[in-house]
Amino acid sequence: MTDRHPLAVGSQFGPYRLDRLIGRGGMGEVFEAYDTVKDRTVALKVLPDRLADDPVYRERFRREAHAAARLSEPHVIPIHDYGEIDGRLYLDMRLVDGTSLRTLLREGPLPPARAVALVAQVASALDAAHTDGLVHRDVKPDNILVTPEDFAYLADFGIAHSTGRTALTKSGSAIGSYHYMAPERFAPGAVTAAVDVYALACVLYECLTGTQAYPADSEAQLVRAHMFDPAPRPSQLLAAGSPDFDTVITRGLAKLPRQRYRTAGALAAAARAALAKTSSARTEAEVPVDISPHGAETVESDPAPAEFGGALFDDHLLERLLAAHPADDADEHTDDEISNGVTGSDQLPDPTEAPRKPRRGLGLLALLIALILAVATDLGVWLVTDRPVTGIAAADGSALRGPDIDLLLAIGPIGYKRTNCSHAQPDSWSISILFCAANPRAGMPEAQFHRFRGLDQLQAYFQQFRELFHTMNCPNDPPGPDGPSLANGQTVGRKACYGIRTSDPAAPRPAMILTNESALAVAEYQWAGPGELINRDYIAANNGWQFVPIDNVPDPDRFSAADDVLFARLTPDFTTMNCLHADPAANLVNAMVVCATPADFPGANFYGFPDQRSASQVYQNDRAQFGGHTCAGATDDGWRRGDRPVGHFFCYPNDDPRIGSRTCLFAFDDRQLFAARFCTALAKDPGTAPKTEAELSGWFGQHFS
Repeated sequence: MTDRHPLAVGSQFGPYRLDRLIGRGGMGEVFEAYDTVKDRTVALKVLPDRLADDPVYRERFRREAHAAARLSEPHVIPIHDYGEIDGRLYLDMRLVDGTSLRTLLREGPLPPARAVALVAQVASALDAAHTDGLVHRDVKPDNILVTPEDFAYLADFGIAHSTGRTALTKSGSAIGSYHYMAPERFAPGAVTAAVDVYALACVLYECLTGTQAYPADSEAQLVRAHMFDPAPRPSQLLAAGSPDFDTVITRGLAKLPRQRYRTAGALAAAARAALAKTSSARTEAEVPVDISPHGAETVESDPAPAEFGGALFDDHLLERLLAAHPADDADEHTDDEISNGVTGSDQLPDPTEAPRKPRRGLGLLALLIALILAVATDLGVWLVTDRPVTGIAAADGSALRGPDIDLLLAIGPIGYKRTNCSHAQPDSWSISILFCAANPRAGMPEAQFHRFRGLDQLQAYFQQFRELFHTMNCPNDPPGPDGPSLANGQTVGRKACYGIRTSDPAAPRPAMILTNESALAVAEYQWAGPGELINRDYIAANNGWQFVPIDNVPDPDRFSAADDVLFARLTPDFTTMNCLHADPAANLVNAMVVCATPADFPGANFYGFPDQRSASQVYQNDRAQFGGHTCAGATDDGWRRGDRPVGHFFCYPNDDPRIGSRTCLFAFDDRQLFAARFCTALAKDPGTAPKTEAELSGWFGQHFS
């Protein structure tokens, strides 16, 4: 990469004198500049160095300039020139006196007449671009510039997509802003002008109501809303709401492209017709409506789309797709970038464990689950009941409801709590949908869980998901698009592996989907990047990440008073966020927690004792029963912290036919009256946790001595 000095106001950039910084965003800096050769003031957009050094971006930038420069529609900001100066790519554009629509909307919704007028002008720009084979792909209030005379410009064709060329998406595959992205944007396939019509409908709704069509707390929730939630009704927010605008928005935001208006101009015409029927519009100040040839199309008479869940969605793949995770590097710009111009025994209980998961540290958001120790069974069945449950109050609509709690209890991996899981509004096919954020302390990233209303809905969802994502069999499964999902050796549903290509088509993120038909449940896991393919394959090959029966499963957020005392004695690596309460089976034990851990930690259980006598008795019984010995690398069984003796520890072999041969280490703290049990990972585990007795002993000495 070439180092270049930063551009500064007052400096010279080729023939341009940089007079004022207008804005700075992800796609570069925009200056008010004076062209000393052509004797004019312009808006100069300069691409950042990191993108200028990327050959894919350089080609895309060239296409942006060439595509936008050939558009002569009045509502498209003209491009005078483009090229490269001192290794930097630039665009020379007309400087327009105006502000972004985003800035206007910060003051509240627009009068309907003004909203329709501005949208009609943007529709003219879009129809001109579409006629020329271009799709904008990032229509949003930030990219709409409004002059003091209410003349609207559509700015930033920097992500314009030529329908006649291969899309270049290396550093920002899902180009666009998620609040305005059509459902088909989250699936592989060609991008058509219908995505701009959808985005323009989002803009119209926001202009009318002052709120975004699909507010959401996370990208995952936002994607799901675009995929499944019914179109919002502006009449519910407008003081004098008209159902005619509801019809316009419903059609403009149809899930299927074929159900939307055929052109942006048709959407604008429908909005004008709705405005004419709204009595409140007659009391508002007259606002000129720009009706150009591109925007003069009559209102189409095709029927509006059915609500989600109807026959409309039975024979298509798109509408049953839940998006994976939007692109990590989607192009974003600040609002200011276009403003002003641009764009029962006495020994310790040994809970049944699952094969150790490969785990990773904190990384980019992705939709997945991590494999951890399970209390009840290593490969359990996800069984959801309808017994009464209670949730924890929350301040917003993300609080878990009763069915959500049932679903939460059924999740086998430890680390999904009320604090990092949120309610998503179920669609007509679902009873409960959970979005769970990453829990790095437990080594787990994001996940999605669903429970369906019936087996037909679950199977239809899985079938369409499978076809849309071109899934394949997972390792150790028979050839085909999917395979059996096994729990305790029994088939409980289907399982498929696939790749998510929205971030980088050349390097898909590994992913896996599981179903449990008796529980009417689905889980979708997606790893952060292609480097984790080995982890996905390990989990899939071993049928990990199954779900547990909830008859006797402890609530993941409920701990006893004795558990609280136990946590106070542990290191910060083990807390309620990555541990689960377990009922002690031994009379001498008053607390027990099972913990999920990061990639370089062994699996861990902890036990609390009521008194010294109980702790000593358990230590002697367990060492004799397990055949404990001095751990490799240790001179004796004395546990010391610094120079102070605190207890004893020993190692022993642990052979479980369901899991394999491992070594475990038991440590007893005689002073604080607790015990810890750590076990090695299997040799085939791709993670970095200790795999030998010597490594386990060394890890223990490093973290607990």
